[in-house]
Amino acid sequence: MPRKYGFEACIASVLFIILFLVIVLQIMGRTSWVQGPIWTEELARWIWVWMALIGIGTVERDQAHLRMGFLIELLPTRLQRVFATITDLVV
Repeated sequence: MPRKYGFEACIASVLFIILFLVIVLQIMGRTSWVQGPIWTEELARWIWVWMALIGIGTVERDQAHLRMGFLIELLPTRLQRVFATITDLVV
């Protein structure tokens, strides 16, 4: 049975959990209960960037892009392939 999620998706998920915890720490640091560290904002930004870049790799591999294909899907299959080839060449 093939795995549902790839290695990249697992890493992106772990980064998301870490990001959530860093943001909670950042929010708690704005209250009078906890003295918040100043590095949490920058760390949250970097985790977000790396999470997005790793997630893009997973989406690309799985061909899971968001797309609006309602007009293309009305065309015959052969013409759909032509437009897909043209799009790939342009991109």
